[in-house]
Amino acid sequence: MRESRKRSRLPVLVALVGGGCMFLALGHFDAFEAFYEFSRDHEDWEIDEFAITIIGAVIIGLGVHAILLSRDLRELRDANVQLSEIVESLRRGRQLPENAPKGADPSFRNAAANTPPMADPAKPEKREPAP
Repeated sequence: MRESRKRSRLPVLVALVGGGCMFLALGHFDAFEAFYEFSRDHEDWEIDEFAITIIGAVIIGLGVHAILLSRDLRELRDANVQLSEIVESLRRGRQLPENAPKGADPSFRNAAANTPPMADPAKPEKREPAP
């Protein structure tokens, strides 16, 4: 739980630090004044409307992205609950010990002991010719 809180704070910290750096850089170069003067000099290009359109498109895109992420997160939470229920039913039904790792299957505990040895590639098997 603590790690997920740290992960959820990371985008906020990145946005704040990145936004602060961008604010300082744009303020140092007077970017808005330069854009305003350029758009006034080239009014026939309709640059100012284009910039507002881009800002609106970015805001809409971020909103859609946030909605899709929240839906994916909800689906992952539901899948996690279902997986926990499956593991619990396996633990009760197959008498898995409480300290068994999630998804452990008792039928595979002695799988290594029951598997036949693999052939050594350095020593090819001798086959008898077919009649």
